Amino acid sequence: MNSIRKAEKEDIAAIEKINTVWPDGTIKTYFEQGRSGYVAVSDGTISGFILFEDRGNWTHVFLLQVSDKGHGIGRELMSIGHPKKSLHVRESNPARGFYEKLGFHVSHTKPYYYADCETALIMLNAEV
Repeated sequence: MNSIRKAEKEDIAAIEKINTVWPDGTIKTYFEQGRSGYVAVSDGTISGFILFEDRGNWTHVFLLQVSDKGHGIGRELMSIGHPKKSLHVRESNPARGFYEKLGFHVSHTKPYYYADCETALIMLNAEV
């Protein structure tokens, strides 16, 4: 069974173990900047996290990751924050299908967005 709670400084190391996207140290910097996130806890262990920013009438998701897919953890984490959400995802990222199942659609693209010049898909689950 999963429980969701606000992330704390003590969670940074566990979040960094799950993180496969952001460079080392970026999670710590994110929290040092006063930003927040939530973690999913399964059997006393952090099994996923979401980092986002509420922007008034919508939420922008910076990063969502889970350690064990297929158990609804990502879906639970995506329910946090404002119901209207936006996010960027690499064009090659298979997570795009997950977001589409949650009702997201590609609003527009940003070519050469990432350091390796890959295109970012800007996805919305509503008009924000």
